[in-house]
Amino acid sequence: MNYTLTGNFQYDLGIYGLKKILDFFKEDYETDGNFYIEVEKKPEEILEVIILRLTIQKSGDYFLEKVADTLFKNDKEAKKKLEKLSKEKAEPFVKINLGNLVKKEKNLEKVIKDISKEIYNFLSENFPEKPFSVQEIEDILWSKTVNLLNNILLNFQADMKVRGKDVFQKAVEKLYKDIGEQNCSFCHENKGKRITRDTFFFAPAQFNAFWFGEPSIFICPYCLASNLAITQSFTFLGNELNAITVYRPNLQDLEDLNEGLKISDIGELTKKIIEYEKLQLKKEGYIRDLQILEFYLDPQNPNLDFYLLTEETIRNLIKLENELNKFYTDYKDSLWGQVKDKQGYQTINLSKELLHAIVNNQKLIVVVQRFLKLALMSENFRLNNIKNPPVKGFYISVLLHILEMHFKLEEVLSMDMYNAFKEYGQFLRGRVFSSLSEGGEINWNTFNNKIISLSNSFLDASKGTYNQFMETLTRVMISYDAPIDSNLLQMITKNTYKDIATTIALAVMTRKPGEKVETEKEEAVKGESL
Repeated sequence: MNYTLTGNFQYDLGIYGLKKILDFFKEDYETDGNFYIEVEKKPEEILEVIILRLTIQKSGDYFLEKVADTLFKNDKEAKKKLEKLSKEKAEPFVKINLGNLVKKEKNLEKVIKDISKEIYNFLSENFPEKPFSVQEIEDILWSKTVNLLNNILLNFQADMKVRGKDVFQKAVEKLYKDIGEQNCSFCHENKGKRITRDTFFFAPAQFNAFWFGEPSIFICPYCLASNLAITQSFTFLGNELNAITVYRPNLQDLEDLNEGLKISDIGELTKKIIEYEKLQLKKEGYIRDLQILEFYLDPQNPNLDFYLLTEETIRNLIKLENELNKFYTDYKDSLWGQVKDKQGYQTINLSKELLHAIVNNQKLIVVVQRFLKLALMSENFRLNNIKNPPVKGFYISVLLHILEMHFKLEEVLSMDMYNAFKEYGQFLRGRVFSSLSEGGEINWNTFNNKIISLSNSFLDASKGTYNQFMETLTRVMISYDAPIDSNLLQMITKNTYKDIATTIALAVMTRKPGEKVETEKEEAVKGESL
């Protein structure tokens, strides 16, 4: 069967996932390295090799837990005992190397038999009074291994009405079920059936109507089987719900951009993309568009986000290479904010907000101004050690660094301008301190309130007119005896005052080197992104 990339990301990523599985097992196939693979396997053979790969990605104790959940479904005493053993364990209960076993056997039935024996040995030793057999465990494992195909969006779950090896046979039958007279919309070689949620990744019925400009889409058993390998193309972000893939309809690009990724945040992809595209630019002399796909595989709220990176976007990423590297190293643990509502704390991922802005060619100052008010509130709560505040996170230093990137990208601005007004904001902070410490001891609450008020004044001015900003600046200069250099005044125009006002607002809130204020450490709690 010849699998050729089509430009449809769901289908192409299934092919790439299948290629990765074949590479893992060192299976033979033909390819041009870029656009197709040719595989001498039937759909049921592809199905089996996918299940085997998914099995390796679990552990012996994972399958023990699944078996125990079924065997002890109505046995509270046994469940309690196993839970106690689990808390006390210092090493895995089922000491079996699934990788070595699967690679050696390459046969699902043999693998299940070997895992079943290990699980039986553990359970019979620790639960000698309970009646069960190796065959019962095998029957359960057939269901649990086949059920690994069930992704929240694929819904290709095992048939719960059958037992043992028949579960796998039912899955095979599902590949061929309802095949009609229409040709497959992907390979155009075989007869297919209507595409549905359980035959194609992320294919809710309401989205089926006009794919490829046709009234309906059809898929054959071969293409359906390959699509079940799609999750092998994903990089999971520390859990089984959030996953990403960098997509370009070329097998070599897919491999180069996705292989070996070890990241916990989608924004960290930018480093890999920048390095790769710089090499491509040097080699080919031009840049091609690509996409970042982010999947949220939650049963209650599944979601799919697209980030289209055009040539302009990629060039901007390259321009911000040093700033982005610092962003994801120095500020890695601070790229979040939380707002409390009736359901609890809702989390905002500032890394994701930044990526959205860059991809959509949005001015980065919009991101800063959107969250600056929340940042000032959060800073105030931190300074006053407020327990369970309505706003957490939103660190000033993070927003200031995003603003620095904004100055680097915008033609009417410059890094000299940014540095000059950042320094002026720091100077103002020092003047506030001096004005309050003339009598000796300083009241830190008064200082913090003055600083936050001053920052808010410039934030409000950034949203007003040019004249309003100049009035605010003049008033501050007089109040705190903080004259501004004439060269800086010349930088302030109707095209730059908003950016300058925002810079001063953030810089005033930024502590100087050596300035220490004890605050309660915040910890992020899980929540839905706003």
